Amino acid sequence: MLRSALCLALMAGLTGCNAMKNKRIETGLRAETMLYSYEDVDALMADVPEDFSRMLPDGSLIEGRDAYRAYLEDLFAVNEDILIDVMNVVAKKDVIVLEYTWHSEVVAPSAYGVDLSGTSIKNHGVGLLYLNSDREVVRIVDIYDRATLASQSGYRLMLPPPLSTSNAISMND
Repeated sequence: MLRSALCLALMAGLTGCNAMKNKRIETGLRAETMLYSYEDVDALMADVPEDFSRMLPDGSLIEGRDAYRAYLEDLFAVNEDILIDVMNVVAKKDVIVLEYTWHSEVVAPSAYGVDLSGTSIKNHGVGLLYLNSDREVVRIVDIYDRATLASQSGYRLMLPPPLSTSNAISMND
């Protein structure tokens, strides 16, 4: 099986001091994020196990290799000029926390969220990567600010009205 830079870094990064281990993993993650810039679905899928899942910020779950491939194909059809800046990486046992900034040009509607077509986006996010005993990433949880994405594309965000003082409940009652 072809091994990705991330998988090799994870396997090599499990030994040594924490600073060295995190640096190896960070190097692998930086190499892996370049595959998004190249829109290389096959390379990104190289180490994805059958039981892989990815949870998106809206709570929807992408489960299995075929569903994840469809998600990546949609992602690359929707976004151009993808750049991911890796800001911080922390690894502990079977979890990696990746802080990043995503940049892209949205050129089409996505099957996985709000239509941001025609928008140049820059969004800050955190990814939680969970590893199995073979050091494969089996689950990713994406956390990012969906409100910022919507406002960058011109959507107006409305907050609910504040409670009026006449309807407020007093603790003294």
